[in-house]
Amino acid sequence: MPFKSIAHAAGNKCSSIFSYQKMTKMQAWDFEFDNKVRHLVKIGALEIPTQDGFIAAAEVGGHHGNYGRFFWFRDIARVFQGLMRAPELYVGKAQARALEKRREVALALVKIIEDPHLQEQALANIRNPLLHLDEAHGFNSVIWIRRMIEPFKERRSSTVDELKEEADWGHKQNDALAALGHSLLDALAKDVLKPSDLTPQARVNFLLLSSYFVQLKFWKMWDVGAWEESMGLRTSSVGLVTSLLERVKDGLYTEGLGTQGGEGPFFSEISKQWDSLFSQWHGETRDTIKGSLGLKSLDHAIAQGTSLVRQRLGLDSEGSVFEVQNGPHGEARAQDVALLHLLWHPMKSLSLLDQLYLISKLKVLEREKGYIRYVGDQFLRGARAAEWTLTDADLVSFYSETYLKTKKNQYLQKAKYHAKRMLSQLTMAGAKTIEGEEMRPGIFPEAFVPVLENGNIVYKVSPNSPLNWTIANVIRAIATLNQAINLNQQLLLHQ
Repeated sequence: MPFKSIAHAAGNKCSSIFSYQKMTKMQAWDFEFDNKVRHLVKIGALEIPTQDGFIAAAEVGGHHGNYGRFFWFRDIARVFQGLMRAPELYVGKAQARALEKRREVALALVKIIEDPHLQEQALANIRNPLLHLDEAHGFNSVIWIRRMIEPFKERRSSTVDELKEEADWGHKQNDALAALGHSLLDALAKDVLKPSDLTPQARVNFLLLSSYFVQLKFWKMWDVGAWEESMGLRTSSVGLVTSLLERVKDGLYTEGLGTQGGEGPFFSEISKQWDSLFSQWHGETRDTIKGSLGLKSLDHAIAQGTSLVRQRLGLDSEGSVFEVQNGPHGEARAQDVALLHLLWHPMKSLSLLDQLYLISKLKVLEREKGYIRYVGDQFLRGARAAEWTLTDADLVSFYSETYLKTKKNQYLQKAKYHAKRMLSQLTMAGAKTIEGEEMRPGIFPEAFVPVLENGNIVYKVSPNSPLNWTIANVIRAIATLNQAINLNQQLLLHQ
């Protein structure tokens, strides 16, 4: 039976999520999902504003932690993952705009990586790997991961006052730097960027980023992690850096083995330009950089990172999963949804069974409206810990991708379970923030905070909403689940 397309229902903005339709009881949920996606398109819930390609963490102006004036490397890297899939949801002019936005943000990633300030910070640490351990200034002597939008938009250096504001943050976040590197390579792999889009400065800085990780021994380096809290050796950071270095090694030394699209040609060009790219440095600096990017150094770094992650996840021996485990006098945290960041770009040694095992261990953090970040979380705390909206969408994508690979229905059903939770997180009329501000209906918030009112638990919205990272996760989840549903429809038609 033919199905009325979303494009028709939504004013030729959105494509139908189904290639085939067959009216069966098994597929009733699919039609409900389709209707909800139409609604999201109609109300603009999947729109992410950009500023010349740069994306604020949330559209909240200059208050609430300056989420509206700054971009975070981790956030823009994750938003790009959603925008990569956004054109699949639209047709006509709306699809053309989505393609333009995707390209615009990809070029912003290039501007970020080629920033002279990033090069200066990378070189300082490569030359002195102990710089980041300075008790007074180590936290901001590393590569900064939170930058002000205006200077980048205006293509100028930050002023002295702007640099002071940019410096005032916990910049030790290796997972954010690795996520940026992965998204840049993904843009090349999917041909959103061409190798020629990366200037010599961008190419040099990308290599310096890899050298930075090796020289600072990332597998031992404490950082503030995904939630920007206390220092610790964090499994999620080590895992993301490890998988990035695996891509770099493959690109540089295995003739693009495992690469896609323009990623292979990009590394091929870098290999040929090696001497000219580093001609600006001589002596010890040049030798250090080249040595850190040698095959032996990369192999050693990858082995160290892999060993720590597998140990922390209890994969080689029975044990709990740990995000942070720094000894009797340091922080120890077992289940933490930051560990799911290991699934963004998994290390080669993480099998599907390993990944499913990790997810099963984090199930204890699931709550009514989302996932708590970890047991005992005090940030945005009401009567109980805040319930974050990032995780369900990530799990929709993971299980949908797993179904596409395995064609096992159990994974499609898990994707639908988390999709139902994800779509229930859309704000309704009357929603308010924990500060009492009215929140318009139809947005995906950062988190819900359970608050006790008149003896009852009510859910208030985090003021940093809509969170662009959350919206991007939802876009990616819808597009990936769409693929899984289409495959399932086709398989059913041929039964």
